[in-house]
Amino acid sequence: MAKFIACLITYAATAWTPPASAADRHWLGSTSPFLSEPSNWDPPGPLQNGDALIFDHNSNTSMNNDTVGLTFDHVAFRNYDFQINGNPLTLAPATIGDAEIDNSDEQDHHHSATINCDLVLGADAMFQTLGQSTVTCFLNFCNDGTMNTYLNGAIDLNGHNLTLEVEASFISSPPNEWVCPAAMYLSNSLEGTGNVTAIINGPAQANSTLEFNGSVGNTYRGYLRLLAQGAVVDFNKTSGVVVNDRLILDSASVELLGPQQVGPNASVEINGGGSLYCDADQTIGSLSITNGSGNTTGTWVTTGSHVLALNGNLTCATDNTNNSSFITGNLNLNGYLTFEINGINPTALWLGAVITGNGFVKTGNGTMSIGGNNTYWGDTEIQAGTIAVGNTTGTTPFGQSAQPSFGVHLEGGNIVLQNVSVGAQPLFVSTVSQGNSFLTAIGQCGWAGPVSLDATLNVIAADPTASGQFTDFSGPISGSGGLYLAPALLAEGAVQLSGSSANTFTGPTAVDCPLLKLAKPTGVAALSGPLIVGDDGFAAEVRWLNAYQATGVPLTLYPQALVNLNNNNEDFHEVTFNGGEVDTGTGQFGIYAPVTVNPSPTSAVINGLLGLPAGADRYFNVGQGSSGCDLVVNAIMFGGAPYLHKQGPGTMCLTSANSYTGITIIENGILDVNNAAALGSVGAPTIIGTTGTLQLNGSGTMIQNFEMAGAGAGGTHGAIEVPAGSSYTLNGSILLDTATTFNVGAGGSLGLGSTLSGTGPVLKSGLGQMILGGSTGNTYSGDTLVHGGTLYLGKPSGVEAIPGNLVIGGGTAATTASARHLRQLYHCGPCDRQLRQHLGSQRLRGRIHRLGAGRGSGADPQLGR
Repeated sequence: MAKFIACLITYAATAWTPPASAADRHWLGSTSPFLSEPSNWDPPGPLQNGDALIFDHNSNTSMNNDTVGLTFDHVAFRNYDFQINGNPLTLAPATIGDAEIDNSDEQDHHHSATINCDLVLGADAMFQTLGQSTVTCFLNFCNDGTMNTYLNGAIDLNGHNLTLEVEASFISSPPNEWVCPAAMYLSNSLEGTGNVTAIINGPAQANSTLEFNGSVGNTYRGYLRLLAQGAVVDFNKTSGVVVNDRLILDSASVELLGPQQVGPNASVEINGGGSLYCDADQTIGSLSITNGSGNTTGTWVTTGSHVLALNGNLTCATDNTNNSSFITGNLNLNGYLTFEINGINPTALWLGAVITGNGFVKTGNGTMSIGGNNTYWGDTEIQAGTIAVGNTTGTTPFGQSAQPSFGVHLEGGNIVLQNVSVGAQPLFVSTVSQGNSFLTAIGQCGWAGPVSLDATLNVIAADPTASGQFTDFSGPISGSGGLYLAPALLAEGAVQLSGSSANTFTGPTAVDCPLLKLAKPTGVAALSGPLIVGDDGFAAEVRWLNAYQATGVPLTLYPQALVNLNNNNEDFHEVTFNGGEVDTGTGQFGIYAPVTVNPSPTSAVINGLLGLPAGADRYFNVGQGSSGCDLVVNAIMFGGAPYLHKQGPGTMCLTSANSYTGITIIENGILDVNNAAALGSVGAPTIIGTTGTLQLNGSGTMIQNFEMAGAGAGGTHGAIEVPAGSSYTLNGSILLDTATTFNVGAGGSLGLGSTLSGTGPVLKSGLGQMILGGSTGNTYSGDTLVHGGTLYLGKPSGVEAIPGNLVIGGGTAATTASARHLRQLYHCGPCDRQLRQHLGSQRLRGRIHRLGAGRGSGADPQLGR
């Protein structure tokens, strides 16, 4: 036997005691269509309060409710099509059933219950339409066996809650399987106050229909909650709305077939994989989307070519790593709204809809992805979480700002771009962000609008294809904030600053990304604040594409930093090296403030052309690191600065033939030259302070004049130091300001080819040789002390090489010291033995002193002549 039920049933949520005479009354319809006729019922008699009305006979199936003031327990329809007209039916506690087919009538194909009269709830109620079977049925019946309920009268909730249930049935009779659909249509108004819950149950939910239609809108105050996973509930009012206050979709899908099916101030909540389909324009209040961890599908809002307008805020929480939430089509914002997006899904909300209207503020820790062709005109304020724009040719993901003050405001949130070029929208980085906002750009990206920095903007540019893709900021950048170009971890990446307008922001630009390209027109500032390169220890390059991109800005470099002028000129203010390299190519690196080299395990390097502009002294303050040469200047140094000052205990190395015209002053530390022309113009002297050293590496002849004093850097290097194996001749005059040391390493040679004057004494140290040559006599005061190596006296006959006492020895006990005429030997070792002197024609004034091991100073050996 087959049994199919489609019933509209009302259940009371609270207890109600019917009169003692209440009974199940079966409709016979034998006399008339009027419900008040006693003979139409079994058992016969007048209807009483609390009766249950059961329509199950095929006679007078179009009835008229002419009763007044009665309340019925429930109404059930079985086996046949029925229709009730007339006065309102009041149900308390009741069950209204649509149709029931019993085993005596299994050949029926289709059953409908149509209620044209109004319904009034006297208690919480349930209306059911059920299609079900427990045994085999006929194929022709099951194909056509839809159970329909038509509620054409108004329904007064009367302060109670109403549950609507529709359940199609699935019938299996191997080898055949069938579905018996079920449907319910509400075509009039829901009135009063109360909540409505609609449920579509059963294994064949896709074959269940629930539709709100008709020309009269619902006016009740309360929520409409839909539970209908796998089925679609239709809203199809031709006038008025289905719900005024609150629409809740729990795993349910709703299709809005006509315009304005939901009240303009109603909240819409979509939970658990539900969907909202707009087949016409709609305006609602707020929209809330929830996608929990247990959902197996995404949550969707789709408008197609139509528009969903929001009068209230948008909330989305996606705590599902496998399924996200989506809004597609067109979304209009009727005010400046809040989008609160949360969730653990990498993209909590895919907002692919075209956004029109006003702007919004993004809150919540989640990521919201938007499209690239939005036309809204208000602000985009990102307080938390991330807005992502990916793989679109559109240039207006953040709308089309109608006023200069409108745009994108980073206030603690983040932006991610992927292969996107943003148009003219302004970008504001607020102090509220406290420097924590990131703009991440993947692939070829750009931002053409103006950027205003009240705080630091962190930028991550990644080129995952390693094909030269970069992120271009072509609008003007202003404000007191700065840029931090972060490393592109696991990928290459570059940032470019371009455009015809100057960047005037005064905060620092810290470059830790692989490449920053400065591409403004020549003379238009790409940077106005300090430039810091390689601070986080990553390889970082700043490359000039045109000249004068950062004129007058301070520059700081770290060990893996490269400042590449790329054949362009630039003038800097303070320059600070912590390692790092500057390459100019054929361009010029001009310094207008001190160059500071901090101690570092790696050398700082300058290649190309280094300008020392006229108008002020130029300073190099070099700290002492562990790299040997703390500052290596391979560049050709040129310019008219009055003085070049070498300061600091470190070593500055010059390797090229330089042409600068100023005086070189070595105040402290070592100035190492590896080119005879390294000290610039021959007309400018070099001054060596008491703790400074001129270190002569390689070989060559210098004709500059010198002024010097002291024992050199560390008290041991000497004012002049010739490292082992090097050979230099100084043919300029040398003015001694006080006791001065010349240090010549083993195998090294130093020739002094002009006059030594001033105040001595002169001390020769080191195992190499020093030659006092030239045609003019030396006039310095004080002794000449030879503490190591050999001192050659190479003046012409009758010209004084040693104007005072010559003291040979006195160095370390293991050091051999000697003084020689170029043709004769003067020798004194550490041992205590007779000093032999043979001067030939060389003129030697004063006395010769030997300091032997075990002899005090002041010995007066016999002069040979």
